Amino acid sequence: MTNNLTPIAALVPAQPGWTVTVTDLATGDPATCPVIAWAAIGAEVHPVFVANGSIWTGPEYPKGPTPVIKEPAL
Repeated sequence: MTNNLTPIAALVPAQPGWTVTVTDLATGDPATCPVIAWAAIGAEVHPVFVANGSIWTGPEYPKGPTPVIKEPAL
């Protein structure tokens, strides 16, 4: 098996309140997860979030549609 993931070039903490909605790996239901950081991967910036007790970036998350990011309420 080959690892096709691009390394993270930079990582910065996220301000509180950012969330991402993904498909829960156990139930298949939508799950809202906290964004804890932002990662520069290649030429793009992706959220780093906690889901099902693990830390993920959008490209790494194995199930469901592209994560939906929601900014904090003002």
